[in-house]
Amino acid sequence: MKLYAIIPLVGLLVFSGYHWQAVVALRQEAAAEQVALATAHAATLKAEHNAQQQAMTALLDAQEQRKKDRAVRQARLLAEQTARQAALDRLDNARRRAAELAGQLDRDQQQIAAEKKTMTTLEAEKQADVEEQDYLRDFNAQAEANLKALTATLEKLAAPKSSAPTGGANLPTAP
Repeated sequence: MKLYAIIPLVGLLVFSGYHWQAVVALRQEAAAEQVALATAHAATLKAEHNAQQQAMTALLDAQEQRKKDRAVRQARLLAEQTARQAALDRLDNARRRAAELAGQLDRDQQQIAAEKKTMTTLEAEKQADVEEQDYLRDFNAQAEANLKALTATLEKLAAPKSSAPTGGANLPTAP
């Protein structure tokens, strides 16, 4: 073979060897890059998954906390409403009781006024009875005195009649 044919063939073989090494190196670099990308992607996915898990855990915890807070708030509101209703009931009862007591007070005051009026009337009647009793006592004393005087007069009148002679000598003369 001739040299002009061998030299290009040797050059082609040397070039092919370099080309082959370059292609293999490029393939290895590409494979390493793909492995690195896959590893980075896997790490990213794992990190995202962990972040999602943490976010889900945080969301669930927050949801549970909101449920607890809502339950506490509802219990507090119910207690406040119950207390408010109880206070309103007590206020209504107190007002009703005050109205009843005011009515009872009015009735009692009217009854007291009526009793005072009755007492005044009874006092007046008592005073009139005492005055009548005093009058009757005085009248009785005067009547007894008159009775004694009349009895004494009758006795005086009756005494000269029995000792007087018959015939009318003791008759009083007209002046």
